[in-house]
Amino acid sequence: MTTGPLWHRYVKQSVQSCHQNFWTNLLYINNLYDADNMCLSHTWYLAVDMQLFLISPIFTILLSCKQYSYDNPASVIYGTLLRTLLALAMAYMLYTCATGQSGPVNRILSWSAFVPLSKLSYQTYLYHFVIIQLFVYTVEQPIISFIQWSVLAILVSYVAYIMFEAPVSKIEKILFQLFSSLTIILYLLIISCQSKQLPNIVLILTDDYGWADVGYHSDHMRTPNIDTLAADGIVLNRYYTLPLCTPSRAALLTGIHPIHTGLQSLVIDGRQPIGLPLNVQLWPQYLKPYNYSTHIVGKWHLGFYKHDYTPTYRGFDTHLGYWNGGEDYFTHQACETSWTTGTGMLLDNNNNNDTVCGLDFRHNMDVIGGDDISGNYSTTVYANRCLDIIDKHDTRQPLFLYMAHQAVHSADVSNVLEAPDKYVDMFANIRNKRRSTLAAMAYAMDESVGTLVDRLYSRGMLDNTVLVFLSDNGGQPNGVFSNEAYNTPLRGVKAHLWEGGIRVPAFIWSPLLNTSGYVSDELIHVTDILPTVLEAIGANIEGQNNIYGVSQWKTLTNRETSRRHEIIHNIDPILNQSAIVRNNWKLIQGFIPNGNDWYIPSTSAAADDDNQQQQQQQYANWDLKITDRLNSSAYKVLQQMHRQPNYDMLNASTIRCGPKPANASTNCQLDRELCLFNIRDDPCEYHNRAQDYPELVEQLWNRLLKINETTVPPLALSPIDDKSNPKYHNNTWICWMDS
Repeated sequence: MTTGPLWHRYVKQSVQSCHQNFWTNLLYINNLYDADNMCLSHTWYLAVDMQLFLISPIFTILLSCKQYSYDNPASVIYGTLLRTLLALAMAYMLYTCATGQSGPVNRILSWSAFVPLSKLSYQTYLYHFVIIQLFVYTVEQPIISFIQWSVLAILVSYVAYIMFEAPVSKIEKILFQLFSSLTIILYLLIISCQSKQLPNIVLILTDDYGWADVGYHSDHMRTPNIDTLAADGIVLNRYYTLPLCTPSRAALLTGIHPIHTGLQSLVIDGRQPIGLPLNVQLWPQYLKPYNYSTHIVGKWHLGFYKHDYTPTYRGFDTHLGYWNGGEDYFTHQACETSWTTGTGMLLDNNNNNDTVCGLDFRHNMDVIGGDDISGNYSTTVYANRCLDIIDKHDTRQPLFLYMAHQAVHSADVSNVLEAPDKYVDMFANIRNKRRSTLAAMAYAMDESVGTLVDRLYSRGMLDNTVLVFLSDNGGQPNGVFSNEAYNTPLRGVKAHLWEGGIRVPAFIWSPLLNTSGYVSDELIHVTDILPTVLEAIGANIEGQNNIYGVSQWKTLTNRETSRRHEIIHNIDPILNQSAIVRNNWKLIQGFIPNGNDWYIPSTSAAADDDNQQQQQQQYANWDLKITDRLNSSAYKVLQQMHRQPNYDMLNASTIRCGPKPANASTNCQLDRELCLFNIRDDPCEYHNRAQDYPELVEQLWNRLLKINETTVPPLALSPIDDKSNPKYHNNTWICWMDS
């Protein structure tokens, strides 16, 4: 005859029953595993829940309720109520599994329904409940290895122990109490460490997207999803980047200033044997120790002459996209051409201006060509890839998704702009056809942001996500790779250190922020993004050399003063330009032809339109913008999350410059003098104050000279290698030095 407390007998019987059905249950679970989806299907969660349900000693108690629930009417009511609660708990559990919202919190909520069923003592039940939850956490959480093995060891010891008779002697009772106490302590430790899964990280980077190209900075651009997320997040109104693609991407992915990686000048030409140095770490390499799944979608532009310089060799699990700086949106042909810089330097060592083209589209290292990709619009391809990643993601693991859009970069060196007709037709009111196409490209990109947010929400991932939206540099209304993107009212364009080249649209959105729904005017640099997000997940970037970025997480979430009071905008020895900002004062040096003016987009108003016609068009645009926002995917998701974006707040991000003086274009001659501007009071760089504050000019210049002593030579000096030409590689761009 079995002796000991009642609960020991039930546990023993349940374990024995589980052992008898183990192989049957294992086969059942194995059949539910969906290998094609590369993740455990929701039915796995159901199998785990049902397994726990069937082996639970409390289930045995529930089945025996009939033996004592008829003793009196109160027991009948009590038993009925308990069964109802259990049914509701099971229904909720099945619903969350079926809808992809299944998780440890839901599992524990479901098991909480068993609490009133037990006739055991509170202490005895607590031990049992702890064991169940330990099992749940062990199965579902990516716990640090030694903790996970500790949990498994205790569970095995516990099950083995209760297979024998209950403790009788005093020593056995003491040992059992000690064991139970240690179990609960371990449980509390895991709960405190793992009560919340690490946040998902979504980093969205647009290409050549100017200050005036986002909906909330324009009277004719429509970006309802971006506007909505910005209105519910934190607008980074003094966010600064680098003036070109390669430098800004290197800074973003490493937290290191390009002057210390050799990528401070120009961009990587696909024919140059150079790349982001291999001795620096990137986002995925920082995140992998925390069990992140890491993916890049879209543009790379950090070198590919050898395999080791490509995304999947730098820590990313997958990459779908291209390696060069730009390509056709439909054919996915990337072209490179030699071009002279402002200093007259010719990159082509053979002294010719031939343009070379080749296919540049891959999934990881595999080339995708022909009918598999030709004719498919890049933005749509990238959007679908992001949805596919989210759909197949194991939600028990945190996700890092770097969505590096091709939009709104021009398609090739001939400055072609491309978008599907259905988007172009939406902007027929913009009579400047290039600007109309640019608006269509931006709308398609914005739509992809909305679908991404919607899919994260449907998978139950959005409420634990940090989303950052940035542009790599300012817009390019003229010159090489012009895309009709504007930085109005800021001065200058892409490649320049005027505000228009380096001050770009940016925001951060997350339910994890303590404070949101405001415009931040704190100084933030592109290198700050990595340490900021790392702090948000409880990690850090300490121990790495030359880290220029600082964490701004507390600055943003608590609305505090920025930790940064100075930014070295760049020191470029090839283009001979440099700039520094300290607090409100900016010193700039070095002249580059073309792009030193203020550019205003030509949009919907024709020259012969009177003021009334122009005003009517502005009202129509505004009404359409409001409708777009309220119908956007992002707005609908936020409504379901009981969040209300404050669109009026976006008005605080508007830059007001005051009247432009007659000498604005002549009071600063960068080819012969240093210029000083108060960026806080004069964001449009109208008034050169160098003569008013000569000591400040000298102080900032000396600072630049001191920093210049630490810089490394620019890699852009490397000549192109003719062996890279796609004509030698089946008209495809490849890692030619590894071929």
